[in-house]
Amino acid sequence: MVTAPGFKENLDAEDVSFDTVRGYATQNLPSGGKFNYVGEALSQDQTGRLNYTVDFAAKTGSGFISDIAGGISLNEGRIGAMSHTNPDNTSISGYGISSTAHSNNGLSSTYKLGFFGPEADEIVGVVTSDHGDVGFGGKKQ
Repeated sequence: MVTAPGFKENLDAEDVSFDTVRGYATQNLPSGGKFNYVGEALSQDQTGRLNYTVDFAAKTGSGFISDIAGGISLNEGRIGAMSHTNPDNTSISGYGISSTAHSNNGLSSTYKLGFFGPEADEIVGVVTSDHGDVGFGGKKQ
């Protein structure tokens, strides 16, 4: 049901998607240091908080999303090359992390994120599961 231009009620998981990525993808990652990223997360019916830690020397990252699906653990993944093609066929390339995730209510899924800004100042990503997607983003603290 449309209640105002662009707003819908009674959304299902398939009505919410996170498939378009825009921004300045990081081209040169920091060579060392451990940084914490804090931000927000969003599903079709819940909002949560993101806390994600990246160790640039070890080239790994892991984190947690609170207040969605009982909490979602973003398991440790390795930094590697990342590219994404949007539905309009534009693309973006840089660096990112992909790994597995699991929620405290027993659901298993995967996630991927990308680094954005000249100094990997921000991360943006998505947790993908059969029960709906969770988009997230955070800023380096």
